[in-house]
Amino acid sequence: MRTRVHFIAPYESMIPIIQECIPRFPQLAIQTDVGDLAKGMELATQAEKNGAEIIISRGGTAQLIKKAVTIPVIDVQLSGYDMIRSLTLASQFNGQTAIVGFSNITSGAQSIIDLMDLPLKVYTIHSSEDVARLLLELKASGYRQIVGDVITVNTAKTYGLEGLLIQSGQESILRAMEDAQLVYRYLSKNHAISIILNDLVTQEHPNLLILNERNEVVFENLTDFEKNPLTDNHMYLTNTSLEFHQSQIQNVFMVDDYQLTVNAYETTLNNNSYKVYMLEKGQPYTFAQFGITTFTDASMEPIVAESPAMQAVLKNIRALYENHEPIYLLGEADSGKSFLVKHIHQMYSGGGLLLQIDLSQVPSGHLHKIPLAKVRNVEINHMEARIADPELLSFIQNCLQSQIGVFILGSKH
Repeated sequence: MRTRVHFIAPYESMIPIIQECIPRFPQLAIQTDVGDLAKGMELATQAEKNGAEIIISRGGTAQLIKKAVTIPVIDVQLSGYDMIRSLTLASQFNGQTAIVGFSNITSGAQSIIDLMDLPLKVYTIHSSEDVARLLLELKASGYRQIVGDVITVNTAKTYGLEGLLIQSGQESILRAMEDAQLVYRYLSKNHAISIILNDLVTQEHPNLLILNERNEVVFENLTDFEKNPLTDNHMYLTNTSLEFHQSQIQNVFMVDDYQLTVNAYETTLNNNSYKVYMLEKGQPYTFAQFGITTFTDASMEPIVAESPAMQAVLKNIRALYENHEPIYLLGEADSGKSFLVKHIHQMYSGGGLLLQIDLSQVPSGHLHKIPLAKVRNVEINHMEARIADPELLSFIQNCLQSQIGVFILGSKH
């Protein structure tokens, strides 16, 4: 398969020379366009979208294209022959002549002028916006001819000055095509290795996201998802955990009818920070119809704990929780028992799930079918009718042995 190269010539008369060179490179599929500066940059951007693998251009146009695309850009360097031809011709002009252009033109021009003792002056510009102001100043100083690239020559003619375009000869264009060929050979070797490594990574982690410092996705491979399932809130919570723990973390979220596990860590490459997310899609959670649901509001809510009584309650709850003891909360309906459980869960769950079980709706035999792999805490409601149920007692014991926090909520009548 041939390498796709897009040659963007800054002036029309370069195209016939390019066409003469193309047959010498049968392994390159070369397309051409004409466009200077902004127009050339626009053409290059579109060429990349259409599958171009390498861009070739010249001078200021090449510099702009490098900022706009992510593929390699080859700059057609002006050869000594190009400069000597143009400067010798320019020196035959009777009036004052100035060489105006970007550094890729003027640096070589000055050396040749000094070597050949030509009556020419050199002026370097750093952006296309400098051209008009400089040419007006040169015209006021008595200059009548301007030698340079496309924008310089076109602007000179607009201001009534003679313009002489420095053109690239066949040898310069051939060298650029040879460079394109070498670049592709180098990239193709690395590309093969990248494909192998990418295959290994995606086999090991079939659902992978990599984010940059601005939380923009720079790599995405999602085998089990049609699109990225993470919301902004999921990403905020994960990034906050990463920043706090400074190590690999795990968060579990409920998305639609399944649980989404996110393992994440942060890494640095070339002084740039990246976040790596490995996603895992759990089996559909089918127990909601039996009064078994998961707490999915992951935002942290403050709790008022200024009173000595509330401080004592929280202290006692934390002591029991840290020792993996079941916690029984008794109070009036809507007195905040469930809110207290959620607060403890948010503070100490480490990203696991909070399972809320309404025993008045759970049929016999279903408790041991509940998947507990990602569960960190369990809230049990309406236990009164099944307080002596062996299945319930066994379920609670399994939770405690697995270091899953157990909260039993009771209501005063």
